[in-house]
Amino acid sequence: MDWDGAYINLDRSIGRRRHIERELAKMGAHAARYRRFAAVDGAAMAPSATLVNSGELACYLSHVEAMRAHRESGRWLHVVEDDIVISPHAGGVIERITADPRFAVYDIIFTNNMFVSSPTQWGVLGRLFDSCVSLDECGAVTSVDEFHIIDLDGMHFSSMTSYLIGPRTLERVIALLSAYPRDNPFTPIDDVCLRYARSGSLKAGCVIPFLTVPTITRESLLRAIPDERLIQMTMEHAIFAGRDMAALHGGLEALAPAPEARPSITTAMLRRCVGMLIAPTSQV
Repeated sequence: MDWDGAYINLDRSIGRRRHIERELAKMGAHAARYRRFAAVDGAAMAPSATLVNSGELACYLSHVEAMRAHRESGRWLHVVEDDIVISPHAGGVIERITADPRFAVYDIIFTNNMFVSSPTQWGVLGRLFDSCVSLDECGAVTSVDEFHIIDLDGMHFSSMTSYLIGPRTLERVIALLSAYPRDNPFTPIDDVCLRYARSGSLKAGCVIPFLTVPTITRESLLRAIPDERLIQMTMEHAIFAGRDMAALHGGLEALAPAPEARPSITTAMLRRCVGMLIAPTSQV
């Protein structure tokens, strides 16, 4: 089945628009499927005591409105945020996903996500990644030979940077998400999806290998990013179909604490997870 794409971008974020258009160009002819969707601007919203950041509500509304704009197309929809990195292999895999009726059972299929999992579970994801791809001598992905959609039932996930929604389930997803912005206090969109998935109201899956990943940076439009999240981003890059091994190792070195600093338990665990994913490939 055919699909359309929408990238969410603020009118004032010209640099991000240039970035995402360069990333989409990696998809070759498939890039023509994607259109810009003007994001809701949190800076123009009236202050509210229930919001930590008005940008969170603006982000939520931007995603829902992008879905609504697509509701008459009858095709799959791929929504992406404007700061992601896209694999050159993404178009071919999305083409296979949208053409396979087995995947129509999912309400939403993420092309990357951040799983709050144990080192053992991340090790399983690493082995699954290795079974799907061919690598060169440096560990870069040369081809995606197969892929898996893992069911997120019972898993803790926390990202809405890139996802697919099928035509059969789009209206239901819109209805579910439309209810939450009126909550007090406000709940971010990724937490809402997690709640629905845990309650059984939303069937979520994720592609392995990841076809997209967030840009590794200390700043976002919504808030500063702590070291733990930067390490989690690095973990996502480790099972990404467009991964850059030099950048991965460089990122870990940049995040290493000073000799006298003692990392938190969470940071130490996440570093161990990343090591489990990268170490086998670095020995190729």
